Amino acid sequence: MRRLIRHRLFAAVILSLLIVSVAEAQEFSPPPLNQPGLVGGELAPWVVLFGGTRQDGQRTGETWLCDADGWREISGDTPSPRGSHDLAFVTTDSTVVLFGGYAGEARLADTWQFDGSSWKQMRVSGPSARSAHSIAFDSVREQIVLFGGSSDAGLLSDTWVLTAEGWHQVTVEGPSARRNHAMAFDPSHGLILFGGSDGEQRLGDTWIWNGATWNLASASGPRIRDHHAMAYSEKLGGVVLHGGWDGEYLGDLWLWSGSAWLLIDSAGPKRAGRHGLISRPNGALVTFGGMGPMGLADEIWKFQDARWHATSTCE
Repeated sequence: MRRLIRHRLFAAVILSLLIVSVAEAQEFSPPPLNQPGLVGGELAPWVVLFGGTRQDGQRTGETWLCDADGWREISGDTPSPRGSHDLAFVTTDSTVVLFGGYAGEARLADTWQFDGSSWKQMRVSGPSARSAHSIAFDSVREQIVLFGGSSDAGLLSDTWVLTAEGWHQVTVEGPSARRNHAMAFDPSHGLILFGGSDGEQRLGDTWIWNGATWNLASASGPRIRDHHAMAYSEKLGGVVLHGGWDGEYLGDLWLWSGSAWLLIDSAGPKRAGRHGLISRPNGALVTFGGMGPMGLADEIWKFQDARWHATSTCE
């Protein structure tokens, strides 16, 4: 009888520990999010996630860092809750810049900087309020490039750059007005823009920004889509593109070689909704968030050694 009681007590202790472990894991990881901002890079010590839309439709203003130890939330003053914003990692000073987004009742035009521990609003005027735009850091010219997005007046086709002197608009011909496109910078081949939506149809064009002009690249490749993600991978030797939406969720992975798109993998996690794609120092590609066939996604997926697998860390 005493042995049975001891066994039951031992089982109860194990069960309580399991419950605590699950609770801690749930407490110390981001909730499933659509349209978050996720950024990092091969030179970044961490991956930064900010904002997004929860399952209940509420937008969040939480900041999370992910590294070899998993997720941790950063407290303190943050930008207001939002989704459909964008982030860029600035390699010259290891900071993150955020611009714009949608707060549920209004689009935003604020610029913020994150140094790894706290946010600071940059008191600069520049692009009009917008959401579903894209920004990327040009490490050669040391400037952030912004293109397009959605404003209260409609879709945008403007190009802006942010330097130490502030934002200024570059008046050039380029891609058509669009939203939910993606961009990434390749030091060898320039800033690459792909796809998006013009409000009536999804797009499948590839554009290259050389610091002064946009040039349409005549290349076939990924089918038309929006809500995809892009990043630069030094290991793979170019800009990579993952997932998106073309009427169904996509999970393919492509590489821009400088002159053509090459299919790397066709069986990855199916994601859309501005999920993030990050290249880490070890060469792995990491993605988190967005929407999939089963709804909002809250797991981290890693592409390494030519295959995808679920993981709990961002290394």
